[in-house]
Amino acid sequence: MRSSHGQPVQRLAATAAAAAVAIMVSACGDEPTVAVGDAVWNDEASRLVLFNEGGGLGGNPPGSECVTGSAEYTLSISSSALTSLTTWRCEGAPLRKVARQRSLDSAELSALQPTLRQLTVVDSAQCGADKPKLTLRVTTAGKTVEYRDSFYGCLADPRPQVDYMVLDALQARLAGLLAG
Repeated sequence: MRSSHGQPVQRLAATAAAAAVAIMVSACGDEPTVAVGDAVWNDEASRLVLFNEGGGLGGNPPGSECVTGSAEYTLSISSSALTSLTTWRCEGAPLRKVARQRSLDSAELSALQPTLRQLTVVDSAQCGADKPKLTLRVTTAGKTVEYRDSFYGCLADPRPQVDYMVLDALQARLAGLLAG
């Protein structure tokens, strides 16, 4: 069956349903809109979680509770004077989650800002296959947005992407702050 405009009725129904869902999502405000070039980190950000899925060659020793190389870093900013950095990293044999925590002073937070300011939304169709996936969650003004690693930009994943080199640099900076 065709409509008066010559399009199949099923296509019109599907288009109308998709439009209704888009209107409902935007009306509810549940999904923040994110565009290429948008800053991920700003002065209103209060929390950042960087998760490294780990993995790699060789597998995990028997009895491990986590994956080789996996880690999670959480940066929480309560005020300019109170910033905490926590992590768990997968270490040992068998692999266990080893937690660390410390407070950052204002100088350390200021030194981290240039890397945080480089976090922007990108569009990538790169199809990497040889590094752990990184996921970034940023909370700003009560809303949390989850971003994915642009190294795997070709995967069917609707989350916005952040440049993988900036994510790698951020992970190195956070690990360094916890090691020092």
